[in-house]
Amino acid sequence: AMAARAQVGFDRPGGDYNSGPVRNGDPAVCAARCDRDNRCRAWSFSFPGTASRDAMCWLKSTVTPLKDDKC
Repeated sequence: AMAARAQVGFDRPGGDYNSGPVRNGDPAVCAARCDRDNRCRAWSFSFPGTASRDAMCWLKSTVTPLKDDKC
């Protein structure tokens, strides 16, 4: 398996099939959720206080085009 690679300062809008808070605010938790899920092809993570009060993880079933996003 290829190691997950985070791209900071971007979003990949669309393709979401699951989302949830990341209580400790660590993006590695989101990466691990994707790694454990066979359906997951990409993920997006937002830090606490940006998209919502909690850090959030979105699992995506497709790799959608990059869009600049500072969250």
